[in-house]
Amino acid sequence: MSSEDPDWIELEDDHGRSYKYMISELVEVDDKNYLALVPESGTQQQQPPLVLVRYHLDEDQVEEIADAVEYSKVFGLLTKKYGEKGLLS
Repeated sequence: MSSEDPDWIELEDDHGRSYKYMISELVEVDDKNYLALVPESGTQQQQPPLVLVRYHLDEDQVEEIADAVEYSKVFGLLTKKYGEKGLLS
């Protein structure tokens, strides 16, 4: 993450393309931190409406959530808090 613009993060895909996301939410689940990211509006490429990543506060780094159970737990907490439509808006 960049300290220059703390509300935005830029991620790179497997093909080296960069995408900009707005940080929608920071949550803690089972003593781990996660970011809910919404893609920048007007982006040309197809992107999911919401991206969840594990966030390492001490290293200021993110990583993909590879485990489906872990992802479901984080997504479930967020949808319980906001509802699915509220989370994606």
